[in-house]
Amino acid sequence: MKRINKKNKILLSIILAVLITGIGYASFILFQRSKIIILKERDFTIQVDADSHKSSIVQQWVRGYTDQFKQKYLPGDKKLVGIKPGVIEVLDEDEAIVQIDFVVEPKKKDTDYFSDWGVKEGNLIKCQWVLDLEVYESGMCYLQDRMSPAAYQLMIYDISGKREEEESYNEYIQEKPFEKTQYTYKIEGEKLFVSYTEGDNWIEVPIDFEELMAGRTYRNQLPDGSYEIEPDKTSFLFGGTNEVPLTVLFSDDEGTTWEKAPLLDVIYPRYSYIHFENKNVGYSVITFDKTMGQEASAILHTTDGGKTWENIGAGPRGNILKEAKFFENGLGFFSYPYIEGNDTNLYRTEDGGKTFEPVIVEPQQLNRDIGLEWKDIFKEANVPEINGEVMTLLVSQGADGDYKGGNLMARYESKDLGKTWIYIDKVKPAPDPNEG
Repeated sequence: MKRINKKNKILLSIILAVLITGIGYASFILFQRSKIIILKERDFTIQVDADSHKSSIVQQWVRGYTDQFKQKYLPGDKKLVGIKPGVIEVLDEDEAIVQIDFVVEPKKKDTDYFSDWGVKEGNLIKCQWVLDLEVYESGMCYLQDRMSPAAYQLMIYDISGKREEEESYNEYIQEKPFEKTQYTYKIEGEKLFVSYTEGDNWIEVPIDFEELMAGRTYRNQLPDGSYEIEPDKTSFLFGGTNEVPLTVLFSDDEGTTWEKAPLLDVIYPRYSYIHFENKNVGYSVITFDKTMGQEASAILHTTDGGKTWENIGAGPRGNILKEAKFFENGLGFFSYPYIEGNDTNLYRTEDGGKTFEPVIVEPQQLNRDIGLEWKDIFKEANVPEINGEVMTLLVSQGADGDYKGGNLMARYESKDLGKTWIYIDKVKPAPDPNEG
């Protein structure tokens, strides 16, 4: 019995000794790890000969930086057991931008610690770094940026202005596909064409392309509202510079013959709109002289098919015009951006623009929990559309609207040509077919 107790004591002593040793070793390891410092890329500096070749400097920096991950007591998921240098290429001698290719081998094969270093292939990580190094006269070298070769090429693309040039070309110059509607136009080979057959047949419009685009930023499309294509009346507004007067070009026979007529003596109109009720009666709205949120405007009227135009007067407000639209018998609407304190931004005329009245729609009840009134949200009315005998008016949230994403609009309808309006529902605008 005593012999058994003695053996137990010895075994217990051994176990205790092992535990103490294990705890001591673990404490030692933790203590050693607590002393380890791994500097981030932008904090890591080395001392070099400032006159050394860039490839030599970058090699020294990479070796010094990666050696941090070979320290003895590092955890396995942060440790490298192998580093193999590769090709070094100086991309920009003046800016000290160098690409270096190298391979590292992590101690733990399943670690994600080095996932942003490169591409994992088996147990290895193949790295391609483009390093932007700064070397002071004192010889201190530090990293300004690390990127992939693809990111560097994109940066060069941006800096060189090629991206801006390409984006500008795509937006303003590159020919766009025509809108496939019954009556449409296209710009192709610096010529303007119209079609009355959904693009099956095209008729060239006899106008010099430089005159057509005079004063305009876009050379691949026409401003909305500045043209109208109908079988009995097709019209285009162009010009408005010192060299090219503001002019209307029109045809009454589907593009067989064309006429030109001067419209208004202004320079660089900001907004231009034209609409013919029939072959003889038409309206045009021109805005110009924009300054500090204000601009001048002119409403013009013709009764002889566009040969001569009478200046009726100006719009109902001196603010920046958002959109104008005429329908039949002198009925028209003018829409302006919402301005705090104004009862409305939409105005209606029945006499071709000689007089206007504000369009007021009835506000609805909102959920009281949101703490806002209807007019705080739905406040900027667009010009209405007409379908048969029913007019539809959409009231948006304005440029700064954020209620339910900011694009929800209130829909109203009128059966008396816009004199009175009845609330219908809330809708979201249809997606633009030209986007995406």
